[in-house]
Amino acid sequence: MTDQQDPENDNMHAVWALVFWCPPAIAGFLGVYFGWTRNQYIVAFSIAALPLLVSLAIYFAFLVIDFWRTVSWLWRIAAMSAAAILTYGASLFIWG
Repeated sequence: MTDQQDPENDNMHAVWALVFWCPPAIAGFLGVYFGWTRNQYIVAFSIAALPLLVSLAIYFAFLVIDFWRTVSWLWRIAAMSAAAILTYGASLFIWG
C-alpha cells in the first residue's frame, strides 16, 4: 500500500482482516465441508464471529460516547427518542 493509504505502514488492515474476518469464513467453509446441520453451523459461526461483533460493539460505543459529548441537548433528546422507537420496533420482531 502507498503511504497515503497506510501512513503508519503497520499493515493493521491486514491484521484486522485476519483476526476478525477469517474465523467466520473458516467456520463457513468447515460447515459446508463436513456437512454440519443448521444448528451446528449457527453455533460455530456465532462463536467465530464473536471477536468481530465485540470489536464493532466497542467501536460503536466510542462513537456514541463521542456523539453524546459533542452535541447539544436537542440532539441528545432526538437520539434517545430514535433509540426508543428502534428498540420498540425491534421488540415486535423479537417477541412477535
